[in-house]
Amino acid sequence: MNIMQMKTRLMAKAPYVIVLWLLVALAAGYGWVMNIVKIVDMGFEPLSGLVIFRCIGVFVPPLGVILGYIG
Repeated sequence: MNIMQMKTRLMAKAPYVIVLWLLVALAAGYGWVMNIVKIVDMGFEPLSGLVIFRCIGVFVPPLGVILGYIG
């Protein structure tokens, strides 16, 4: 297999990779937004550890994404 054939095969897979990355980004964005929505819904009384972690998750998106999907 020469370079041109490899490049052609790689370019044929490019749209699927782009769609996959977009789906992952959308899922992550949804989780992060849901984290913020849950913070607003929970209120801050009483101030629990979960509320503190959710607030940290606003500024540390990977944590916010995970907490957005958890209860």
